[in-house]
Amino acid sequence: MSRFITRRRSAALVVLVLLVCPACSTVSSRERAAHGSWPHTIRSGEWIIQWSAKAAIAWQHGRKYEFPIYTDARDSCATWSDRRPCPRGWFLNTEHHLLSAMANLVSYSTSWEGSGGAHPVYGSMFQTVDLDTGQPGDITQIADEADVVAALLAEPLIQKYYKGNTPSDLDDLIGGLERPCEISFADLPSHFRLKAIRGDRMTLEFGLQHGCETMRRNFTRFAITVPIPTDVDSVVREAAANLPVITASAFGGMPRSHRIGN
Repeated sequence: MSRFITRRRSAALVVLVLLVCPACSTVSSRERAAHGSWPHTIRSGEWIIQWSAKAAIAWQHGRKYEFPIYTDARDSCATWSDRRPCPRGWFLNTEHHLLSAMANLVSYSTSWEGSGGAHPVYGSMFQTVDLDTGQPGDITQIADEADVVAALLAEPLIQKYYKGNTPSDLDDLIGGLERPCEISFADLPSHFRLKAIRGDRMTLEFGLQHGCETMRRNFTRFAITVPIPTDVDSVVREAAANLPVITASAFGGMPRSHRIGN
């Protein structure tokens, strides 16, 4: 039995699907084998998440389709340039780490470095994907927008760059922020992860990339604490229960270079 929760942010309609599925509590060895050999597995709502040192996938019971969450790339010119053969010295390396999974919202970190063109490229960020749509997830799918806006306005980093009037919603807040070269505030809605819960509140952490190439490799992390909406309480608590599994695994959790204040 599925329950759909709709949350509106400006003109966009975002949907979070919660599934009540007793059969999803276990993953049969036959079904697990059908999706290949993966060292780590968790259940997230109606999705099964599996990951290794180089990739992560998601799938659902009774369905053959697999959602490719991410795959690391090494010395990959194909992802950096469509030129064939690859120009000498051109490459792109990417590295990902699973961070959290809240029903259909999966968060992971991405770091990259590459060479080619006018200058090298470097960067790091968090990303959240909605497995049901294949589109970036939205923080208002898991938290009330008014609570998110209030928490962000209380954050010193946001206060430093916010020059607008009292915002009416998250889009309005983002529109009132300066655009520093160090930080891409435009990524606020989808570049977050669940960090922890305490009582009826949850801590959501943002991981924002640089705002322009002159500050490439700049990576900004900060967190807000907001109430857990009652309609997603079970989702958030399941996700929190999975956090020790993710962070303790050899290939999940934060990149070693980013493990500050974890």
